[in-house]
Amino acid sequence: MFKKMEGMTMKAIVALLVLLMGISAVAESYARCGEVDPEIGICLDEVDPMTGIPLQDEFTERFLHASSTGDIPALKELLEERKKTLAEEGETTMLLYQIGIVHFILVDRYLMLELEEGILYHTDEAVKVLGRAIELGLEDRYLPFAHAYIGGAMGARALHVGILESLFELIGFDRHVVTAMRLSEKFYGPDYPPRSLMYAVRGRRLRDTPWFVGGSSRKALRYLRRAVELDPGFLNNYEDIAMTYEKMGKNDKAIEYWQKVIELPLQERYRWWGIEAKERAEEALERLRG
Repeated sequence: MFKKMEGMTMKAIVALLVLLMGISAVAESYARCGEVDPEIGICLDEVDPMTGIPLQDEFTERFLHASSTGDIPALKELLEERKKTLAEEGETTMLLYQIGIVHFILVDRYLMLELEEGILYHTDEAVKVLGRAIELGLEDRYLPFAHAYIGGAMGARALHVGILESLFELIGFDRHVVTAMRLSEKFYGPDYPPRSLMYAVRGRRLRDTPWFVGGSSRKALRYLRRAVELDPGFLNNYEDIAMTYEKMGKNDKAIEYWQKVIELPLQERYRWWGIEAKERAEEALERLRG
């Protein structure tokens, strides 16, 4: 089932959640920061909210670099270091959270590179370790993201199991993403910008799965429009709406939203995402206009 979803939607969903991981860290740092370095835009007196380690810490610098560049050997090295610390010092919720996130980033890299070996291992570990962190009382501010990453890992796992098992993974995916949306509103407020990607993930799932497992383009549009409201500068949200209208056969509306992708400026933080979206928009407009 998942294996045949249009455009390998689950890969795109996992990639969105990895992006969520990064921008949620930046947004929370700014919200609680006393001083921001104007040259590099990094909070000087805070810890990284994704790892809980001071931003100038060597491990954090390596972690952020490895995750942003998709360096698999570096990610594996960091994972082994965190596991060694776990064996020496015992379980803590933050340590488990960090390990789970590294597993999740590895899932994203393996999916994008179509490396089958290791995907099931890392999805299983991400679900297990993040679930254990929640069970032990992970801090409230991390809970929405932990649930989002568990959901993403379950969705990725659904690509590599049988049809019946993929149904259960889809149920788990829905449950955790909806929980992430609810908790992020509770702990961060309804207008917290990183929630945009949670709505986009939910919208893509509704658009690109069959009706008999809850798929609905009309419902998808509601979530995708909310994603635009939360982060109106993120080009891929408009792209998702354009794709949904195309699927519904409403080409005039699709053209309107593809044109928005062309016209809106690139955001530096999402530069490569935006460049790719604009290229797809040009191709779509050429196709639809004949």
